[in-house]
Amino acid sequence: MKSLLPLAAAAVLFTGFTVFSGFSSPASASDAPVKYATVRNWVIYNNGAHCTANAKYEDGSTLQFNIGTNGGANIAIWNPRWNIPKGNYTVVVAIDRAQAETIEAEADGYYVMMPWQVNEARMNLVSNGVVFRAMLGQEIYEYNLAGSREMLGLLSRCVAAISPSASNPFAATPPAATSKTPPASTDTPSNPFRRL
Repeated sequence: MKSLLPLAAAAVLFTGFTVFSGFSSPASASDAPVKYATVRNWVIYNNGAHCTANAKYEDGSTLQFNIGTNGGANIAIWNPRWNIPKGNYTVVVAIDRAQAETIEAEADGYYVMMPWQVNEARMNLVSNGVVFRAMLGQEIYEYNLAGSREMLGLLSRCVAAISPSASNPFAATPPAATSKTPPASTDTPSNPFRRL
């Protein structure tokens, strides 16, 4: 199990990261990500049609929450050292001692992206949570959620600032991921989904 503590420095946005399934991309360079706020180790960005909260950890990985003005939401974990073959994978996630949930996630290269149905129960779980756990393949990664209550509040305000007339971003359900069999060649050491 890998336990990861947040870096003291603010997370840096990796501008090449574009896995916002169901979210519109910025229309022009003037819509490029803009830093919205920082709270503890979380950095929140306004990306034009969605807002992103990043927390970077000691191993170089980043835990990221994304919410769009269309109500779509996802959680992503990425690490520039990963080399995961593109495909859909099963990921098991849990916060603290809450019941684990199995999610069909998309992965490609350095990221794993999981759809997130935002509702009151999940918001409370993340807000009051201490540790976010994700089992990627055979590896368990743990991420400290310090400051998550404040982060979710700022993320919500960021989305409202983009589109004050948008419907409640916490009421919609993101589209369900399609199930596909992972590629057969997943044996690289930098791939947490490698077959053992």
